[in-house]
Amino acid sequence: MKQMKRIIVITFLAVTAGLFGLTVTASLNKPTTFVSDEPYERAAHSLSEKQGYAERLSQAIQYQTISTKVASEADQKSFTGFNDFLFTSFPGALSKLTLEYSSEYSLLFSLKGKQPSLAPILLIVHSDVVPAQSSGTDTSSGWQHSPFSGHIDDQHIWGRGALDNKSAILAIFEALEKRVRSNAEDAKRTIYIAMTHDEEVGGHRGAKMIANYLRNKNIRPYFILDEGQAVTEGIIPNVEMPVALIGVSQKGYMTVELTAKGEPGHSMMPPRATAISNVSHAIYLLTNSPMPPEMTGPVKAMFRELSHDMAFPTNVVLFHNWLSEPLLIAQLEKNPATNALIRSSMSVNVISGGIADNVLPKQATALLNYRIAPHNTSDEILAHIRKTIEGTGVEMKVVSAIEEPAPITDHKVDAYQIVEQAITDIFPDAIVAPSITLSTTDSRHFTDLSSNILRFCPIFLNKRDLNRFHGADERISRKNYIQMIDFYGRLIDKV
Repeated sequence: MKQMKRIIVITFLAVTAGLFGLTVTASLNKPTTFVSDEPYERAAHSLSEKQGYAERLSQAIQYQTISTKVASEADQKSFTGFNDFLFTSFPGALSKLTLEYSSEYSLLFSLKGKQPSLAPILLIVHSDVVPAQSSGTDTSSGWQHSPFSGHIDDQHIWGRGALDNKSAILAIFEALEKRVRSNAEDAKRTIYIAMTHDEEVGGHRGAKMIANYLRNKNIRPYFILDEGQAVTEGIIPNVEMPVALIGVSQKGYMTVELTAKGEPGHSMMPPRATAISNVSHAIYLLTNSPMPPEMTGPVKAMFRELSHDMAFPTNVVLFHNWLSEPLLIAQLEKNPATNALIRSSMSVNVISGGIADNVLPKQATALLNYRIAPHNTSDEILAHIRKTIEGTGVEMKVVSAIEEPAPITDHKVDAYQIVEQAITDIFPDAIVAPSITLSTTDSRHFTDLSSNILRFCPIFLNKRDLNRFHGADERISRKNYIQMIDFYGRLIDKV
């Protein structure tokens, strides 16, 4: 009955909007972005500066800072070399920065503000990268340019780390260096920069140690900005303008192992179901009984903002999503990317069991990776699994660290608006909206240190760029890299 009432109201809105289309469309398209009274003039960059930016990022990419659970001597040399490179390449920035703390190859810097009584901000970036291997044993396979060459052409800088995440490190240091050269005023707030070295493998030796240091020093940032979302174009259906999403929460993480036992023996006299059959049945039940969806506050706010660039009647339905929620959920469930926004997801990534085609398996196991939505907890998911597979004879246990979803940062607070305005100044055509980060970032280790944690990196992506993350031909455009430098410079201006 409640859903029927909503559908009636939505239909009424759509009909009304059809009768008064121009008025409704105009009201929905009013800009909602926070506007600062402070004028912004884009920084000038000489040709020699631009070339220097590209060359230094190229050099940074050439250090093969591949993170592993256990670092080898070669790994240590790469991380040491990269850190030394930063200290020698940015003397102006380092003259202003204080190295507060280090954990292995992770570094915490501070830039003192004019008003130290104000709560500081924390920028988190990471120097480690994933391996560049794409097929076989040839690390260059599938790459247009060798992945650690740092190749530069007229349009792009190529290589592992160009997007994730060395460009952010270098952009921050370039922005600081430029501020020193131009004798810019110090920011009001103290700025901490956490440069971690093991984000890709959990951040337990880097980010976690830095978070402990800040906790022990009772340093509570006003807001924290980590990677997570980006500026995209042509990726969100029905939206022509670029879209900059700011992650105001991120999903949690948990891996569950399912195990079924069986009696080994000859397959000529099989039981009704083998261990593999039972595990498969449990997976089937869980696949067909997903966690319930929910449009949380950030998702609703995201669609309201995106509605301003959509045509009638989609704009009306999305703007009034508090009424159209059941219809929207039905549509969002059809696409993996949008389905992941509204529910805790399950992915079956590893399954094993059996030793030969004519031998009954003694045991079968499967690993299920869960990404926990902000409206769920790990306990709720575990209870759901137990109930769903009850009676199958399959046992379950958690085999990873459990990371709960991050608390939701209010997108109406000043901290969000500061980042929003910095984005708008550098990407004036972009729609800025809150969202949920689906991946797991180093910010997971800092959730108790600030109520304002945001996840955004000013990289510009189209559909073709999405597969470059952790894939072949990672690259960043020269233009976008300068935008990154300008963004961090602008952010420092505003805090």
